[in-house]
Amino acid sequence: MMLLQRRLSSSLEAVHLSLERRRNKLEQLLAASLEERRKYYRQLQRLPFEDYEDEKSDHPLFKLAVKLTEEEMEKVAFTRYMISYPVPEPLSVSVYKVAITDGMGQELEKNLLFLGKRPNGEIIELAPYWLFQAEFSEELMVLAEIDDLVFASAALQRATTIKEQVSAKRSRQQEKVQKYLEKAFKTQYDEVYDKLITFQKDDVDHRNLALINQMNAKLVDIEMRRERRLQEIERQKRVLMKPLQQIAQLELMPNGNAYRVFPGDYQEAIEEYEKAYGRHNVKIIQAFGLVDFYSERFNGEPRYIIVTQNKDLVLPQAYLEDLQGIIDWAYIYVVKEDRIVEEVRVGDLSIRV
Repeated sequence: MMLLQRRLSSSLEAVHLSLERRRNKLEQLLAASLEERRKYYRQLQRLPFEDYEDEKSDHPLFKLAVKLTEEEMEKVAFTRYMISYPVPEPLSVSVYKVAITDGMGQELEKNLLFLGKRPNGEIIELAPYWLFQAEFSEELMVLAEIDDLVFASAALQRATTIKEQVSAKRSRQQEKVQKYLEKAFKTQYDEVYDKLITFQKDDVDHRNLALINQMNAKLVDIEMRRERRLQEIERQKRVLMKPLQQIAQLELMPNGNAYRVFPGDYQEAIEEYEKAYGRHNVKIIQAFGLVDFYSERFNGEPRYIIVTQNKDLVLPQAYLEDLQGIIDWAYIYVVKEDRIVEEVRVGDLSIRV
């Protein structure tokens, strides 16, 4: 889970829904029970931790979001909704579809980008796991849609970063392919060329003329195929980003049950604390992820950190179940005035499920 958004690949069937039906579908999905949403998430326990938040193509919200942004729906956005949620403060959320292609039109990456705006104006990125943490209220309040340039600018910046990451990875892959192809074509060319030289040396009374012509034709064909394939590789190296599409606007309102914090508020404190205890490679996770921070000991032993301000925190049973794959290395850090005042190993507090 070091970084969100590495892949959202799924075979999507064509859909033709009216705007009203799409709104109804979103309402049904947001009102789905927490257990229904978690049932999907628990299937990911077999995956390495860093893949938990990437394998999301089977989840109905992601499928719905992608389906609703196919070509025939490119210019349509959802209505804005207000939802009760365990956040420490009101949070405006915008969801964007990010689609990356190569120069051949092949889709390389299709992700959903969750951005939140805090009351102080700060823009943060939310981990997809926020969808699995709490029940949504059955009744959704519909609000007027708004155009927020701050959101749009932040989404473009984040999407550009994703594009650059995909581009770097794609370039490395295609360079390997290019080297392999050049080597393969050279081998083919050299083999045919050696035969040509042999036929020319043994050509008595032009007996090998047909074979010589055949070898010359093969050399031309190899060179043409090599040129076409390398040009294709160059086009595949190009990475393009489709126009961003905002597909949802949500207003998350505190329901009084918040037990998570915004990791960015405590990044400096966590980094100093981990360094003081000999742990390094500290990584911050997107807000409302499975955990808030990750670090490692000198021997590579991982530590997954959940930050809270509540010293009497009792983690919900469903959340403990989601943590089972990493529970032996998961810790709760209790913070007070930007200081870690207590740490508790999650495995010592929970009954294994």
